[in-house]
Amino acid sequence: MNKTILVKAYFSEINSTPRQSMLKSDPWGNPNAPTNEPKNADSEVKANKCIVDSERLQRDLDLAIAILNESGYEVQSVVPIISGAYNYQYQDQEISSYARPFTKTEAISDGVSYGYGYGYSYTDSLIVIARKVS
Repeated sequence: MNKTILVKAYFSEINSTPRQSMLKSDPWGNPNAPTNEPKNADSEVKANKCIVDSERLQRDLDLAIAILNESGYEVQSVVPIISGAYNYQYQDQEISSYARPFTKTEAISDGVSYGYGYGYSYTDSLIVIARKVS
């Protein structure tokens, strides 16, 4: 018999206060794990949009494996689930100029376009696959 567990990855935090002031108990039993909730109204915490909190992910994976082992399962594999984000902008504009009689230039009317784009991927979660030990 097989069993799977989804271990969600969370983004790291960006905060404007020292990390020590943000400590709060976390659901996996680590009393010193940071959370995304400010301890007081003066501190500001924001989730990073591209850096996974690898320390928390490792703790969560350890806990999932321990729960499986205690339930009589042996881990067969851990598969990462990758997500991504992207953004782009494209603009097409009309440009024109007028003829200048003293410099002998002619009038110009044409189009110009420009753009940019980027994308990145990150580990969204892990799937732990385990088999019941007979």
